[in-house]
Amino acid sequence: MKAGQPDEVMAANIAHDFGLSDITSIKRMATGLCHFVYEVISPDRNIVVRIGALENRHLIEGAAYWYERLKKIGVPLSTLFMVDSIASFPFMIMERLPGRDLGDVYTVLSDAEKRNLAFELQSIQNRVSELPLGNGYGYLTSYEMQAPYKDAVSFNLAYLNRTRAWFRKAEI
Repeated sequence: MKAGQPDEVMAANIAHDFGLSDITSIKRMATGLCHFVYEVISPDRNIVVRIGALENRHLIEGAAYWYERLKKIGVPLSTLFMVDSIASFPFMIMERLPGRDLGDVYTVLSDAEKRNLAFELQSIQNRVSELPLGNGYGYLTSYEMQAPYKDAVSFNLAYLNRTRAWFRKAEI
């Protein structure tokens, strides 16, 4: 762990302060672009502790903002138990849903399961399309934020360039 970065001990302390006792397992999940995400297992309940770096506080706040809007329109989401965006390291605590990550199991799903998944994703997209349009393209932490891209072309080019940079860094 680098100095000043979240780790398993910090995740355990957050879970303990939340009221989880007898933690049997904590492991960092291989997910997320910029947060430290931990699965915390106990006999009482299983949770996910998502910890942000100081410079990403607005992203934790944005996740809570969009959670409320998406939940209201029926998008199936895990329960959000707590958000603390003013902590030294902002964090959120969510329900740990049972099962495995879709990215880990997709290749073994049957055609019928993949078709059902596509229909469910279409249903979710239909619900999300009920939300008001934003003022442009890109990730917004709220409707009040100015979108980083004014059109789809500049948005797609920016993400293509970011992906190319990741590939160069990974020497792919």
